[in-house]
Amino acid sequence: MATYLLLYSLSSVAAELSIRLDNPPESGFVEFQLYDSANAFGTRSNPVKTLRQPVNGAETYIIDELSHGEYALLVYHDEN
Repeated sequence: MATYLLLYSLSSVAAELSIRLDNPPESGFVEFQLYDSANAFGTRSNPVKTLRQPVNGAETYIIDELSHGEYALLVYHDEN
C-alpha cells in the first residue's frame, strides 16, 4: 500500500484538484481522501471528499466541486 501526502491551496469557489500518479498500480482500487483540518487528517477521520475508483490504467484523477481552502490529500492503493 502506497501513501502520499499533498498540501494544496485552492483559490476559487468551485475548483477541482487534478491528481497525477506516477507508476500507478495495475489492479485493485485507488482511494483519495481530502481533509480540510490537521486534526481530521491526523486521525484519518471525516474527510471532506473521498474518491474511490477501480484502477483502469489512468494516471490522472479529478476531485471536483471544492471550496476555497487548504487541504491535505491521502492516497492509498487497495489491492483487493
